[in-house]
Amino acid sequence: MSQQKKETLVLALTLLITLGLLGIGAWWFFGRSSVKLNGGNAVTENARNLAVKDRISFGERSLISGDISPEIGGGQVVSEFDLSDPGFSAAKSVEQATISQGAKVLMLAANTGTLDKALQVVQVNRQRLELLGGDDVYSPKTLEVGQEAAEGMVVAVPWHIDAHRDSPFVSQSKQLWVGNVNWRTATAYDATKALIGAFAQRLLGSIERDPTRTGVQQALISPNFSASGASGTVQFLPSGDRNAPVQLVKIVSGQQSGTGYDFVPILK
Repeated sequence: MSQQKKETLVLALTLLITLGLLGIGAWWFFGRSSVKLNGGNAVTENARNLAVKDRISFGERSLISGDISPEIGGGQVVSEFDLSDPGFSAAKSVEQATISQGAKVLMLAANTGTLDKALQVVQVNRQRLELLGGDDVYSPKTLEVGQEAAEGMVVAVPWHIDAHRDSPFVSQSKQLWVGNVNWRTATAYDATKALIGAFAQRLLGSIERDPTRTGVQQALISPNFSASGASGTVQFLPSGDRNAPVQLVKIVSGQQSGTGYDFVPILK
């Protein structure tokens, strides 16, 4: 048995990775919500309305985007295009989507390495089909390059500062960083708070003290565990996924980003 298998670690991540591709020598917990949009909360209603339509999925056959298409919920994926393919053509793909396959929605499951190609899709589309994007599409570059062609796109992110203006984390982070923070900072904070809380519970708990790796893992998946995070309570499902809704944002015209367009949260 390898050393990795013997000495299992508890890892709290801010990024979502395909569970099936993770190493078996660690327990994985995600400080952000799952990309699944099948939940019953009101915030995901907009995404479900898009998802139930026939759609074309643009992504990369890699860790993240491979999970987004089947988990986005409802509807039918009529075709998929690999953004990482060296021969990928945005013009030909969108033309095929709109004319040959009758799609109603383009799902952009890009990562940072394929964002440029995803933005080519946005520009070629020219708002003909509705757009739905994963969290790596949430980037100033999308606003700067996409401009009017990206207006109205709905993007799923774990957290948005404008949806939590009353949170103590927002005011404290602004004082510390002298500016706004994004979802990566917020979920890193949540992951850290969760690990500290679980360790403290097992180290100082009056009922069951077990500050070992196994003890911390058991604390995190306990239905009684919670930690105070950037957007409220941090809890995990037995799978290790964050027990929290996805935050949806929409690209609208605005002046906050300096590009002429902003990501604005779709509130409950």
